[in-house]
Amino acid sequence: MFLCLGLFSLYRVLFLLLKRFGRPYYIEKAYAKQKICVKPKTCIKQKTCVKQKICVKQKTCVKQKTCVKRKHYASINSKIIGYRICMLLKSIKGRVQEGKAMKEQKQESIVQYLEALSSKSPIPGGGGAAALSAAFAFSLGMMVGNLTLGKKSYADFQDELEGIMKSLEEAKQKALALEARDEEVFLPLSKAYSLPRETEEEQKIYRETMENCLIEASLVPTELLELCLEKIPVFARLQEKGSRIALSDVGVGAGFLKTAMESAILNVYINTKSMQNREIKAKREAVCDRARTGISSLEEIIQAVENVVRGA
Repeated sequence: MFLCLGLFSLYRVLFLLLKRFGRPYYIEKAYAKQKICVKPKTCIKQKTCVKQKICVKQKTCVKQKTCVKRKHYASINSKIIGYRICMLLKSIKGRVQEGKAMKEQKQESIVQYLEALSSKSPIPGGGGAAALSAAFAFSLGMMVGNLTLGKKSYADFQDELEGIMKSLEEAKQKALALEARDEEVFLPLSKAYSLPRETEEEQKIYRETMENCLIEASLVPTELLELCLEKIPVFARLQEKGSRIALSDVGVGAGFLKTAMESAILNVYINTKSMQNREIKAKREAVCDRARTGISSLEEIIQAVENVVRGA
């Protein structure tokens, strides 16, 4: 019982001490409460500030929408023009790619022909190469004509030039046909050389076969010579009246034509040498004689072109 009274007295003393000296604690606690209370108010103000910012953003957003609408209505024509430009660029790109594909295809064809020409196969040979040289010549003549057509400076030459262009196109097609025919007639001739000749009958067959093959083989270069002779005056006219910017091409075309004729003369002689039919042989070689005069004319054209392009 005395212990309980003692503890009660001790508790009362501590309570009085705390009540007397504990005032700063309550003040500090109250101050702390005020600080805690002030901080949430500050936070509320910050939230209010955030709301104001949100409002500003909303106004900005409205302005942006208005701007977008103005751009939308103002740029309809621009979009149409842009679409047309885009389609035009696609079209140009497609044409460029198509041109590249055609160029690659042509290059591949040329490479294949040169590979065949350089092989040990008898065809294609010099006769076909000569015909292609003539085709190159006629093509260059047409290029010069195309560069001259429609130009005011050459108005007095237009009617004549249209006829020249038509004749060169026909000549080009004939030259290509002769190139194909040369392969057709030379192959039997190359096989005829290997025919047996042991008996008289075999020798007779050999001579007849060879004669027919030689006549046919000599006909192709003869026709090529006649075709080239017909077109020499055309190159003379192009050298005189054609576009000056393509004058060197006239000279190159004349050079190709000269090469074709010189090659064709050799191909005629290689066949007429062994020919038994003297009449046909004389006719073939007479064309060669006329071709030499034509070659001299081509040399004059080439020299005239060279003098102009050199400024001599």
